[in-house]
Amino acid sequence: DAAAMPAAVAAPSEQVTQLLRAARAALAAGNLVDPDSSSAKTLVAAALQLDPQNPEARRALRQLRNQIVTQAQNALTNSDWAASARWIGQAQELGVADSELAPLRRAQADGEQRMRTDRLAGLARKAAQGIADDMLIEPAGDNAREYLNALQTEDAALAAPLRQQFAERLLAKARRQLSEHDYDAAERWLKEADSTGVLASEVNAARAELQAAREQAAFVASVVPSSRLKLTNYVPPAYPSKALTAQIEGSVDLEFTIDASGSVRDISVKRSVPTGVF
Repeated sequence: DAAAMPAAVAAPSEQVTQLLRAARAALAAGNLVDPDSSSAKTLVAAALQLDPQNPEARRALRQLRNQIVTQAQNALTNSDWAASARWIGQAQELGVADSELAPLRRAQADGEQRMRTDRLAGLARKAAQGIADDMLIEPAGDNAREYLNALQTEDAALAAPLRQQFAERLLAKARRQLSEHDYDAAERWLKEADSTGVLASEVNAARAELQAAREQAAFVASVVPSSRLKLTNYVPPAYPSKALTAQIEGSVDLEFTIDASGSVRDISVKRSVPTGVF
């Protein structure tokens, strides 16, 4: 029994030695925090748990901290913001002083802000180019609408003027299709313009015009030529009294529509001779 006790006491010290040997190898290999089971971080923590005051273990911890801070600095230099954030977090977990981490955090925040600014500027440029090139909603993955939506999610104020331009271009395309009597295409462009959330009154006005144009087109489609109409009653025009007194003759050409009930509508004077008399 007496002989067994020294071996039992010596075991933790031997275990610490083995852990530190493995930790030094992991540090040399650059395996600072990965893989988790055999990283320098895990091995040093295990050694310190067994012997918190062990000078070799504490020296290994300082070396690990220094290497992790160096990794964070290198990542910042390379503008690898995801990696730098990870290394700064690891340094904090290992107890690196806040005074040492503060400049790293500032550099991290500045870098992420620059990255965000560059990303937003890129989205704005692509959206503006898409509008200029008339690539409003196509092709998929490279059109003004998609870039604007991404920009709107991150910075609505920056997206606002471009969204206005985008809506104006959509509305212009709708009106062009309306003028060409392509009413289905006009409706599609108006729907896109409406989805932007701007120019609501202009979109509503264009929709009213579109509805009127559709109704007029339906009416015109039902019209029959005058040659098919049978005259059932003739009403002579009223002769202007001044022209009659002055014995002025002339003529007036009219264009008009007779609806299904026999009523006259859409009357317009195409020609009048003499002008202003008849």
